[in-house]
Amino acid sequence: MFKRNLPSIIATAYSIIIASTFFMMPIYFKNDLGFSTEQIGFILAAMSVSALISMLPSGISNDFFTSRRLASIALVVMLISFYLLPLTNKLSMILLIMIVIGIGRELFRLSLETFVFKSNELKQMPRSLGNYHSPRMFGLFLGMIISALILGSFNFGRFFTIIATLLILPLILLTYLPDIPISKSTASEYKRELIRAPVILFMLFSLIFTSHWGAEYVNYGIFLSNELGLSNTESSLYMSFEFLLISITIPLLGRNYYKLNIPIITILSIFFSGIGHIFMVNSNVFISLLFRGIHGIGDGFLIIITYMIIAENFSKERIGGLNAAINVVMMLGMLLGSIVYGYIGGHFSSGISLIISGVVTLLSIPLFMIWFKMNKSESYHT
Repeated sequence: MFKRNLPSIIATAYSIIIASTFFMMPIYFKNDLGFSTEQIGFILAAMSVSALISMLPSGISNDFFTSRRLASIALVVMLISFYLLPLTNKLSMILLIMIVIGIGRELFRLSLETFVFKSNELKQMPRSLGNYHSPRMFGLFLGMIISALILGSFNFGRFFTIIATLLILPLILLTYLPDIPISKSTASEYKRELIRAPVILFMLFSLIFTSHWGAEYVNYGIFLSNELGLSNTESSLYMSFEFLLISITIPLLGRNYYKLNIPIITILSIFFSGIGHIFMVNSNVFISLLFRGIHGIGDGFLIIITYMIIAENFSKERIGGLNAAINVVMMLGMLLGSIVYGYIGGHFSSGISLIISGVVTLLSIPLFMIWFKMNKSESYHT
């Protein structure tokens, strides 16, 4: 029982610890270090670029080496980086540390995801994905609540030191993670699975949809702090709400995936995501929070749907590298979003930036519909 649920236990522990760190960083950079919105956008974009460059090698490495070993290396790198972060206020050093954190974060995430993909059969995959991501999201919820209490008592410097120390826990848990079979494939075998019209179209859809992640990365925390007037503690509590909703809704989709009209669910999920992003920009905190929750439900369903599309369309022996390839496109979408929406946030407002990103999210719906018609198969349930 313990070993079967170990990936979700590790992910949950990691999520509780890391929870609000990345959303709160823009507030730290702006309010404590005095960086401009454009500088923050540049830092986060550089972090995304580093993760982007390292992502494909990280994913392919999970096909050649054990996920347990790679995830452990990633945690050690992140642990050291978080210890170093509060020791400097120089833009160049902050930039370097964030680049290293970006690489470590993606290597850790891809390693655990690869383990889940490779240790489950396709028929059990939706339930397994729900069982993996639901406690992970609940961990983010708990972590937000805990960090709200910590941030109310400590400054950001001590907060990052606490984060670094607590990362030792998932590092210990990783030593109990079993090894899974590895295989070696050629570059042409990866290429053959990727260079297909439906896959390319799905990548284009993913690129457009995930651009709103960049808007969140740069503008979400700043919007809560500067436009809604929330304190760091209140911002953490606000952010935690959607993760609680996601943790509840994800397993519902996982258990009933093969009984539902997934294309319709997907369109509704994209719609919820976009509408939620648009209307969370409201001076009334409770209305804003309501639409943030709607956005979160949409994004939560899309987590399961996206990973199922990957599982259904790619071979298991190369799933580490192929999942990473899709994630490269998603990261590129976030990178472009960080630059574009960072600029908009700096010249107009963080709220305007979030609204525009919501509209762009809605515009990705026709692309998904075209993709579905192209990719329609027995494995996709209508």
